[in-house]
Amino acid sequence: MIPEAEALVAAAQGVGSVGTWSIALGSVVSGVLLFRQWLSRNARDRAGDTAAIEMIERLERQLTAANERADRYAAERNDLARKVGRLEGEITALQREVRHLTAQMEQMQRAAGIPSAEGNTP
Repeated sequence: MIPEAEALVAAAQGVGSVGTWSIALGSVVSGVLLFRQWLSRNARDRAGDTAAIEMIERLERQLTAANERADRYAAERNDLARKVGRLEGEITALQREVRHLTAQMEQMQRAAGIPSAEGNTP
């Protein structure tokens, strides 16, 4: 039997001294206080666990969002790198075409007897 209950039973059986009632009342009050403290400690532990779980979930959501942004930026960077590569290729092809057309124009000028632009420079 629980000590608090034994004290109450002894008090109820006719042992009517003030000391017995004081002991019984003290036992009940301390039992209630201990139970309240135990509940409070468990509530704090549960609150701490809940806060930790919520923080982990929030951090996981932030990590997922950051990974999605990083993936978008990587895809955009790769797309821009491909575009730069194509533009470099087009520039090279245009430079080649300009050289070819310049050589062709100089050849036509020589055939027609027209002095080239390079010869007219002071």
